[in-house]
Amino acid sequence: MTRSNSNSTSRQRLLEIATEVFAEQGFHNARVRDICGRAGVNVAAINYHFGDKKGLYEEVLAHAFRELTGDDPTDFDFDPAAPAEQRLEAFVLNLLSQLLSEGRRATYTRLVAREMVDATDALTRVIEEGIRPQVDLLLEVLGDLLGPGADESLTRRCVSSIIGQCLFYHFARPAILQLSLEEHLQPQAIQPLASHVTAFSLAAIERLAAKAHAH
Repeated sequence: MTRSNSNSTSRQRLLEIATEVFAEQGFHNARVRDICGRAGVNVAAINYHFGDKKGLYEEVLAHAFRELTGDDPTDFDFDPAAPAEQRLEAFVLNLLSQLLSEGRRATYTRLVAREMVDATDALTRVIEEGIRPQVDLLLEVLGDLLGPGADESLTRRCVSSIIGQCLFYHFARPAILQLSLEEHLQPQAIQPLASHVTAFSLAAIERLAAKAHAH
């Protein structure tokens, strides 16, 4: 193996193992020595490839988000000219598909979710490159549903409520299953959940829009 190939393999191995360790323990609790030990590389490899632990974490987090959302975090497989109701369901379906991923994607999801509740400086990059474009898209959809002249704070609260419903299925997954609120949260359950969250949200939005325009 050439030195170039060896360096590439070392870097990739660090990314893979660091993803697992950071997802399990978070940035603050993860130890560089543990990551390198599991990756089978020298501690100096982190400095060589990423500068330091923070640089490694930022690269791992950015990679995880790209794997979950693709190159375009707003590519939700719908026609921009489609009715707002259809665009809303496509958004919800896409978000739930990310949050209820299985296999390697589930590790990426845990990593990003952990960053959202135990934030580091890296959160800004994740927000600007991945989350904000999605939120802006949902704001646009909600603006169409609420109608012209809708209060900006109402629109933003609706965005938070819709995203919050989706996040519930990720963060409360063990409790949901033990309480039998859902039979399972495997991939085949995602479409029915997306339809429910969409219908529930549309009913609330319709009432809120009527109330707002009545004043």
